[in-house]
Amino acid sequence: MNIADRTFIGVSLVSGQKPYVFSALDMAKKPIASGRYTLDKLLFYIKQHLSANVAIGAPVSLNQGLMQDDEFRDMLSPKPKRGRKYDMRVSEYQLKQVKVNVGRTPFRGEDASLRIHQSIRLYKEILKLGFQAYPHDQPENLVMETNAKACFTVLLEQVPLSRITLEGRLQRQLVLFERGLEINNPMDFFEEVTRFRLLRGSLPLGKILPPDILDALMIAYTAHLVVNRPHKVTLVGDPGEGQIVLPEKPLNSKY
Repeated sequence: MNIADRTFIGVSLVSGQKPYVFSALDMAKKPIASGRYTLDKLLFYIKQHLSANVAIGAPVSLNQGLMQDDEFRDMLSPKPKRGRKYDMRVSEYQLKQVKVNVGRTPFRGEDASLRIHQSIRLYKEILKLGFQAYPHDQPENLVMETNAKACFTVLLEQVPLSRITLEGRLQRQLVLFERGLEINNPMDFFEEVTRFRLLRGSLPLGKILPPDILDALMIAYTAHLVVNRPHKVTLVGDPGEGQIVLPEKPLNSKY
């Protein structure tokens, strides 16, 4: 396959009957597709791009009880305090230690949210298509887990503004634009904000992407980095339990 034809697909999970929001980038980091799909429709799209690399922005496995094992926890640095409940994955604990706040993935499936179940199912279905779990030696047909909020945090070196606010969307779009994605420059938004338009409430919001698409683009960008700049990514967590890929190396000691 021609390297220039490689596709990088990012999937974000939302609520509703079409819970899979995806964006796809080409080798030049140009968005080539996006949408909100059912599982079947998303898998159909992925089947058309079997040489793609897919990143999922939600847990793809339950925790394996490592953080509840005293001997395992004693090997971590910093060492967790005894007597506390650690029903989470190692990756989530490590991110919390550097003040990157992510959710907790439980040990028992019955304790997991619908979003986690949907993400795990998607991951398993992609593996059935012949994709390999990252890290792997091959440069394509990879599937991996990341976390959009954590990615934005490490790239900004601080917690991003709320994703549902206009300023949070502007901030996220600027992060992506400055990393070479072929999307609108969010600074153009301010050139079109006039006194008249502000009074009328007719702001040029069409120039700013929705938060779910911005998350999916960040997730796709991380998949792009894994292949094209592997020295610029880091893996957090235990390989036997599932690792989260982030677009920085090394991580800061605190965000």
